[in-house]
Formats: sequence, C-alpha cells, structure tokens
Amino acid sequence: MRFSGAAARRPGAVGNYYLKFQFSNDPGFVLTKHPDRDVRMTAWLTVLTSLFALAMELFPLEARMPPGVAGVAAAPIDNAIQDRSGARVRPRVP
Repeated sequence: MRFSGAAARRPGAVGNYYLKFQFSNDPGFVLTKHPDRDVRMTAWLTVLTSLFALAMELFPLEARMPPGVAGVAAAPIDNAIQDRSGARVRPRVP
C-alpha cells in the first residue's frame, strides 16, 4: 500500500528506452574489426566464394574424357529393365 504509484512518480518511468547499435558498413570493418566473430567469418566466406566463382568463369576447366571412357560415354543409355519372364520392359513414369 505504501509503495503504490511509486513507479509512476519515478523520473523516466514513462516512455521506453532504446539502445541502437550501429556498425560501419565499410567492408574493411566487417572483414577485420566487427565484434561478432560469426559475421566476420560469413563475410570472408562470401568474399572467397565470389573470388572462386570469378576464377572458374575466367579459367574454365576443359571437359576431357579419360582415354578408356570415350566409347562407353558415347554409347546410348538403355533404361530398359527385365521383368520376371526375361522380357525387356521400359519403366513407366507416372
């Protein structure tokens, strides 16, 4: 009973308090000085993945078949299967 209304009379009791954390958008800050280790790691992974993608676009790998595989790779793929009687049946796709 004695403390009823004490919170309303206290200075600053009305309203809300907000804390705003704002970090720099500078890439150097995010890559090196950001306080969250996971954010730094994600930034580095993004940079490295982008560099790898650019390198793969600039220097594509040649698609060469190994020497003994060319004949097998050129042969058509037969999707037929055998049923119990030994007849070859193509699978039905619904």
